[in-house]
Amino acid sequence: MPQQYNRRPEIRFDMAQFAQLKAVIEHTLGTRAYHRIKDAGPLQEWKKQLTRLLLAMQLSVEDTIQVVDDDWREEIKAVFEDGQQLLKESENISELFSRCSATLSKLVFLQIGFIPYRTTTVELRKGKWNLAHHRSVLYVQTGGQRNRYQEFRAKMEKAKENADSDP
Repeated sequence: MPQQYNRRPEIRFDMAQFAQLKAVIEHTLGTRAYHRIKDAGPLQEWKKQLTRLLLAMQLSVEDTIQVVDDDWREEIKAVFEDGQQLLKESENISELFSRCSATLSKLVFLQIGFIPYRTTTVELRKGKWNLAHHRSVLYVQTGGQRNRYQEFRAKMEKAKENADSDP
């Protein structure tokens, strides 16, 4: 008998299911968003929260990245819009996560420089993956930003220590 393929993976009543993604949603969108999917949020709620997560990323890109070419702005806008449409059309949780992962992968490559479209296999080794063919990425940190980041890191480390010491 052929193996049955589960076309409708289930969302279980289980806080541990998808825990890492739930934590990202809580940290970026807040506790209310997390509580909507915490135990067994329905597919529609997952779609809503992941769409909100993409929108938060899009707004962050628009508000944060100051020096870019117009083509890059159009490319990244198209990736966000396509990703939001794909999430909307997802019929089950696996499809939703797959489409979200694909969108995020495209965004990461575009943030680095551009999305490679390869027709041959490329070795996974240094020197074969420089994506600065069309544009280069430069991260700049002012003294004030560095100080605020160090304060933030200290605050997060202290919160982690407090959480680790709780019985």
